[in-house]
Amino acid sequence: MKKFRIVLADDDTEWTQLFELAVSKKDRYELVGIAEDGDSAFQIIKKERPDIVISDILMPKTDGCYLVNSIRQMQNYRPIIYILSGIATDPIVRILQNLEIDYYSLKPVGVNTILSNLDLLIAMRGLMPDQSSQKITIQYTNKLEQRVEDVLMDIGMAPGSKFHSYMRDALIACTIDGSNVNLVTKVLYLDIAKKYGVSTPSVERGLRYGIQTVRKTNTPLYQEIFSAMLSKRNISNTVFIATLANYIRKLD
Repeated sequence: MKKFRIVLADDDTEWTQLFELAVSKKDRYELVGIAEDGDSAFQIIKKERPDIVISDILMPKTDGCYLVNSIRQMQNYRPIIYILSGIATDPIVRILQNLEIDYYSLKPVGVNTILSNLDLLIAMRGLMPDQSSQKITIQYTNKLEQRVEDVLMDIGMAPGSKFHSYMRDALIACTIDGSNVNLVTKVLYLDIAKKYGVSTPSVERGLRYGIQTVRKTNTPLYQEIFSAMLSKRNISNTVFIATLANYIRKLD
């Protein structure tokens, strides 16, 4: 079996040790370097050219944004880039959009969750044998659809409305590939609009109405997921979808 080589950039030593231990037990992955800042990570990446780069955004000296920008300037090299972030604000979402990353997760996130997400990314890139790739993708998609429906119900967005369908499709897309959250307004709105035969402004308004409905219902799960945003007058569609998709990704 091919081993996919990983470089990890994060200044949380305790967490990186846990990640190293978990990877050592996996046949599919090999950790070839750990760094505490973007510059040190980039030096390792230039030497090792790993298949996967996992990086925190906020690190001392040079951060994850610097690291990804440096990788993008390398010739003939396009690794899977998985970003970790402790916050999900509009500025962070805009940064992720510019970075053109493959996936991101909000911290805290379990190591096994990250490795499962990597399995899916590798399968979607066609880097596994066809049968294994197809099996992983189908199993994940079926399980994900049920997760999304359950979470939407528990936060107060019952099925049967257009805005529920819009939100379900957006969440599935952003949970399968975290980089889709960077394209909510440019791509996802358009894709959903085409699917349902409506305009992109109708999709935007439908999602906004759905979010307002959820906030008014104010279920216990909504309070848990959006605890840091309960005092805000508004939550943008992008931040709402990104936060909810990250919660869904962390479910077992």
